[in-house]
Amino acid sequence: MVWRIVALTESVALNWNSDNVGAYLPARAPIETIALLLDLEHELKKHIAASDIDALNALFDQSDIATRHKKWIEGNPESEAINVITLIDRMDKRTGSGVRGHYYLMSERCHPNYLGHHQLYGTLDVGTTSFSETKNIERHRGCFILGAILLLLLDEHCIDGLDNEVDRVAALQNAYCAFRGSLKITVTFAKPKLPRGGATKVPLGASRQTATCERLPYARKASTRVGDEDAKA
Repeated sequence: MVWRIVALTESVALNWNSDNVGAYLPARAPIETIALLLDLEHELKKHIAASDIDALNALFDQSDIATRHKKWIEGNPESEAINVITLIDRMDKRTGSGVRGHYYLMSERCHPNYLGHHQLYGTLDVGTTSFSETKNIERHRGCFILGAILLLLLDEHCIDGLDNEVDRVAALQNAYCAFRGSLKITVTFAKPKLPRGGATKVPLGASRQTATCERLPYARKASTRVGDEDAKA
C-alpha cells in the first residue's frame, strides 16, 4: 500500500510541476487507497477487541487478494473486493470530511464527460475553441488536487495505527497456536500483580504483560507471557 501511495503521489508532483491538469487522475487514486486503509484499520481493531483470530485471517487474506475480476471471483468468492464507493462512503461517515462529494467531482474530471474534456481543457471564444493542458491550473490545484493530497495526512495516521496493533495481533496468533485444538479461545490482556486481583484491559505496549487464555470445553486455564516464542500450557 505504501509503495502504491508513494508512486501515485510522485505522479501528482510531476503533473503539478508541469502545470498539467492531468494531475487529477493520480490525485484521485490515493483517496481510494486511503479509504481502504481506514476501513482495514477499523475492522482490524474490531476483530482484535473480539479476539476473533479467524476474522483477522479472513480480513488479511481479503485485503491482500481482493479483486473485482468476475472469473476470479467465481473460483474464489471470498476474494471479492468491497466496492470503492462503499469504502469512501464509510470514510466520509467516520471522518465527517465531505470526501464523498470531493471524490465525485474529481471523478467527473477523470471520466470522459464534459467536465473531463471540454471544460477541463477547452476555452470557447467567439466561435473559436482553443485547448490547453494548463487551463485554470491554479484553480484546479487549489480547489481539488490539493484537497485530495491533504488526505495523505489521514493515511500517515492510519499506517501508524496499524503498526501499533502488530503486537496485539501477534499475541492473538500465539494464543491461537498454543490452544488451536480448542473449540473457543478467550484472550484478555492484564498487567501482573494487580493490586485488587482483577484483570483490566491495558495497551500491549506496557512492560511485562501477560495473555490469560481459556480453552473450552475444558476448565483448565493457562497463562503465557506475551511475545514468548513458545506458549506453555
